[in-house]
Amino acid sequence: MRFSLTFSLYVVRNLLINLLYIFLIFAFISFIIDFLELIRDSQGKKVLFSQMLQIVFYKVPFITYSFLPFVFLFGAILTFTKLNNNFELAAAKSAGISIWSLCIPITATIIIVSLLMLWVFQPISAIFLDNNRILVAKYLGHNARRVSLQANGIWLYDQTNNPEDDKIMTIKHVEKLGKSLSDVIVYNAGSNNDFSTSYFADTASIENGYLLMNKVKKYVPGKEAEHYESIKLPTNLSEDQIQESIPHPEIIQFWDLNNFIKKIKQSGFSTLKHELYYQSMLASPLLYISLVLIALSCSINLPRNGKLGVVFIVGAVLGILIFFVNKMVNVMALTGTLPMGLAVIAPSLSYLLLSFSALIHCEEG
Repeated sequence: MRFSLTFSLYVVRNLLINLLYIFLIFAFISFIIDFLELIRDSQGKKVLFSQMLQIVFYKVPFITYSFLPFVFLFGAILTFTKLNNNFELAAAKSAGISIWSLCIPITATIIIVSLLMLWVFQPISAIFLDNNRILVAKYLGHNARRVSLQANGIWLYDQTNNPEDDKIMTIKHVEKLGKSLSDVIVYNAGSNNDFSTSYFADTASIENGYLLMNKVKKYVPGKEAEHYESIKLPTNLSEDQIQESIPHPEIIQFWDLNNFIKKIKQSGFSTLKHELYYQSMLASPLLYISLVLIALSCSINLPRNGKLGVVFIVGAVLGILIFFVNKMVNVMALTGTLPMGLAVIAPSLSYLLLSFSALIHCEEG
């Protein structure tokens, strides 16, 4: 097997250029579609054109990051099909350069690019998506209930119809899927909106629009602590809302996600969705390598001239099929049908073995 550094660098350069080209196309399409959707959502609301552009701008990186498998697949198809149509792959093969010698620099390049996407682009997209949700709440009036997970528990803001009843709550632990709250501290806004009145309870639960607190100590500035067996405070929170208040994994940066998962576990919430997202990101380089090698195996022995469109259609069908397979496996992992590790690694490993089989068939005949 002969290795040509010059030809390998040439292929890698073309691959990087086409990946960037497809990446920008997907970013532009994402921008247009999301902008049109925002126009529909903002009807009847006073939202400036500049504000709409700002909202969409902050969401585009996240949407584009979600389409990265298609970016790698179509970028590789465009690269290898052009090389095939220009007889460059055939010339390399005639010169004794095996397709296997190309797999090494291609794989190394995809690993580097995928790690950059994981370590740099994903954190940027997470920050931008969080800003997007803040702007959507600010300009469109959508609900943006926010939660902060700290070492001492969960912090929530409970906004009610009466400003005097607004509360800042901290919950040490959640049990029974949000039905039982332990070590609860409530800071009540009061008539002065200074949140000076506080309640410390051993346990609490939400029932019929009220926060029922047990074994309560009430603290008011300038007065001695008052003890109550139970107290009911109005609330707009529900059991489901407490669960839904946990930020989605998409707005958590890759570097912070593992620690965030630990905090969720300490608070008693389910971490399946966040763990699946984190492990999927760790396995993403293997998925991208598989897709690129599949594109190489599909393009290497194509008839020349005029087949690029056909290959792109086949690639689109293949990409959609892979997308649905991954989604189905993820659902099975979330429901406990499949182990988390198997659900994450099995599809990408299967695609990789499929690509190797196709390359063996193309190269060895």
